[in-house]
Amino acid sequence: MFAQSNDWVFATQPQGIKLWDGDTPLTGDISDNINVWDAGTEADEDFLNNFPSTQFTAPNQTGPNTGTPDSNTAFRNTGRNIRNYLTAYLAYDAAAREFTLTITKADREALHNSGYVTPGILVVHTQPNALFEEGAPVRANGLESLAEDGWLQAIYDWYTETGSTGALLRLSSSYSVLSPGVAYTQGEQSPFFTRGEAVIAGSGLEELAEDGNADIAHEYLNGLDGVTAAKSNTGVPPGESITFEIDVEEGKRLNFATMFVSTND
Repeated sequence: MFAQSNDWVFATQPQGIKLWDGDTPLTGDISDNINVWDAGTEADEDFLNNFPSTQFTAPNQTGPNTGTPDSNTAFRNTGRNIRNYLTAYLAYDAAAREFTLTITKADREALHNSGYVTPGILVVHTQPNALFEEGAPVRANGLESLAEDGWLQAIYDWYTETGSTGALLRLSSSYSVLSPGVAYTQGEQSPFFTRGEAVIAGSGLEELAEDGNADIAHEYLNGLDGVTAAKSNTGVPPGESITFEIDVEEGKRLNFATMFVSTND
């Protein structure tokens, strides 16, 4: 957030920045990939020219979310030069396989509005509009609190929210996981699902696919003749694993199911 504003934020284009060109990482000055955006949630006061007179900018307001709603609710580019506010530099450590983003505030001390930069959130994603959509109203994902009040917790909590089993419900701030899963042995035909047909009522597949809950599926499968099932109790972050142990009769087939958490089902 541009702290001495009503709802201006510093952000990339909605699709984000492409980190790789083939095997080559993006490095160097990436300031031109960043814009000054108006979130469209609160009407702008004259904070650039007369900041002390403002009532609802983050430093001057009596409480969060107290300003007048913006008549134009579109998330929009202000067209202002980002280098008047900050610069951004991206480095890559090949040995550690890590990117480092450094944001440096511009020297605005001689100006009427010094333009402080609030804490922010970094999201690695493959979605076209992971944080916002240009020209559309802000989503109910916590971005409004960041844009108006510089409050980061709401948007971080939204991205890292978990379901009843502890599996992430959405893309987290940096990675996706697999949910707790169920593994089972069967005959020729899977008793859990059939391709091209509706989900079997009471099988637990819906709860597994939508919520990452493997408990119902585990109980259902173990209640069927000729089927043995085991389940895991934790999700699987990148680079980690889960292990299933099942006694298998000769001639049986092995199957398993787990939710790809960064999806609906």
